[in-house]
Amino acid sequence: MIELRHLAHALALAEHRNVARAAKALHMSQPALTRNIQALEDRMGLPLFERLRSGVEPTDAGQLLLKRAEVILSQTDDLMREVGGVGTGVQTGLRLSAGPYPAGMIVGPAVASMLRKWPERHFNIAVDNWVDAIRKLRDRRVDFAICEASEVKDRDLESLPLARHQGSPMVRRGHRLLDAGGLTFKKNMEWPVVFTARFPLPITARLSTSRKRFATTLSAASWPTASPERTATAVATTS
Repeated sequence: MIELRHLAHALALAEHRNVARAAKALHMSQPALTRNIQALEDRMGLPLFERLRSGVEPTDAGQLLLKRAEVILSQTDDLMREVGGVGTGVQTGLRLSAGPYPAGMIVGPAVASMLRKWPERHFNIAVDNWVDAIRKLRDRRVDFAICEASEVKDRDLESLPLARHQGSPMVRRGHRLLDAGGLTFKKNMEWPVVFTARFPLPITARLSTSRKRFATTLSAASWPTASPERTATAVATTS
């Protein structure tokens, strides 16, 4: 019999294409993940992943199994939640993940409003950066995500723009920026900046052109930056 956790581990390995990264995402050791993948391959009777120097790639059989595994795990999760709701007398709740900004500006007030209207419902809310929010959505650990989603190109996900919010820079009273005739995006980028969220690479690349003195020491992937305007997007799986 195939174990559901082995299917989940195979999906994680296919996503990360690397045993170390997949094991870290699953919060388990590399040897344990390797054993579980081997056990699944033994059960299926053929290789599911091709081991390469650069990582792993699903075989043709692996691609077929992964496609079926997504459906099986999704339906199993839905079944557990629905049956659990019957046992507790509480309607099935929602699991969502949101970035720090939409969590404070959108999610909180929206959930409070829904609870006033439907007090029997329950919500599981996780506050994550946009990368982790989308990863949880792809792993079916949440039902939908609210985050900056300009880099989401997955055809299995659907997105809906919610709102555009104007950002405002803040400086200390008496800062020299205030003596330069007003705050502008270009002037702001001439000074060290701190942001509260992790932003997509296209925005980072745009800002890095204005901050060449940082480009030699900070990579685009690790440098948190912001846009003058942020667009919150609701993203959900298509199935």
